[in-house]
Amino acid sequence: MPPLLDSIEDLEKTVITADALHTQHAHGAYLRGRGARYLAIVKKNHTKLFDRVRHLPWRDMPLEYYDRTRAHHRIEICRLKAAAFDHINYPDAKQALQIVRWRMDRSTGQLSIERIYLITSLDAGAATGTELASWIRGHWGIGNLLHHVRDRTFREDESKTERPDQRGRRPPPCRPRLPSPP
Repeated sequence: MPPLLDSIEDLEKTVITADALHTQHAHGAYLRGRGARYLAIVKKNHTKLFDRVRHLPWRDMPLEYYDRTRAHHRIEICRLKAAAFDHINYPDAKQALQIVRWRMDRSTGQLSIERIYLITSLDAGAATGTELASWIRGHWGIGNLLHHVRDRTFREDESKTERPDQRGRRPPPCRPRLPSPP
């Protein structure tokens, strides 16, 4: 992250979004040292941070953002909550965010629920729930575009490298596992 952002002179008043790969103390300190704010995804590979954020009293937090959409043969509901706090061991973290996404495939009726946690250096009230959701959605959009390009260029999704078992059958396709609701 630093080598890429060092080429940009002024990061003041900039909000940088980051995947869990970049949710590292050194990166958070670097961004704050440059005057930037961050939104960083927290996953299980940061065990203590993930547990602390996951166990906040989310049921008691007010809803900051709600959206219901119909697209691509599915219905999706997205809810965002924010919790201000000052007892986290991460550079200048001011809030934790929880996003809960419900997706229902209209053709199969299959429902999936996903919980995503983030931390941010933005003060409570510095951004609306709509702004936070927009930045996060924009971040995911970049990843989706990159996947689309990789799939179109290298045809990754068409790969048939898995081998049949002893009876000549192919293993079932991998399906992403969603986290279980608490």
